[in-house]
Amino acid sequence: MRLPRPPGRRGEQRSARRPGPDRWWAGGVLGLLALAAAVTAAGYGSIRGDTAERALTFGGSAGFVVLGVAALHKLTNEASGWLAGRLGTARSAGLCLAVRIAGYAAIVLETLTLLSVPIGRLLLGGAITGIILGVAAQQSLANVFAGIVLQLSRPFTVGDRVAVHSGGLGGSYAGTVAEMGLTFVRLTSDEQMVLLPNVGVLTSAITPTPQTPRPAAEQPATP
Repeated sequence: MRLPRPPGRRGEQRSARRPGPDRWWAGGVLGLLALAAAVTAAGYGSIRGDTAERALTFGGSAGFVVLGVAALHKLTNEASGWLAGRLGTARSAGLCLAVRIAGYAAIVLETLTLLSVPIGRLLLGGAITGIILGVAAQQSLANVFAGIVLQLSRPFTVGDRVAVHSGGLGGSYAGTVAEMGLTFVRLTSDEQMVLLPNVGVLTSAITPTPQTPRPAAEQPATP
């Protein structure tokens, strides 16, 4: 028997998770400071100038990296808490992860531009390196991308009881979803615990299964 929750408890929990305006402003201020550092390095510094200009270039680039990463973490953390109540924890985590990856890439490219590093050669070398690493870690990367797709599409969530049917996984597996990681989905049941790769789960037929009721405890016979 469930005990009734006291009134206002759920509303208090939801309001506690909502990011306040001061937290949003903190991330915005950090972002503006990072932009100011980048403008200073690009407008007043030069990698081939005198000592003062080189100091402005390196100092502004370092400030842009530090402030940019801090602003990115602050804004994505607040956005994750705000989106969790609307999209769910798994979907908001996947979305914020994608935003962070894009933000890191933008910070790296802008920093290389401020330092007058030839991006074209780096991109060519990075493309060749990426192809080699992609071939070497193809299965692992496929599981990571499949995990992101599962967190965004949400065919099931943690706590759901499902059955996964796939020939590639060696048959059918049923249990309760205990974890949705970037490489594996963990199913638990009364008999066993199974780790299923995300690629296999993404290409499988998934059906919800009803929760099996537990037998009631036998009452002792009264004389």
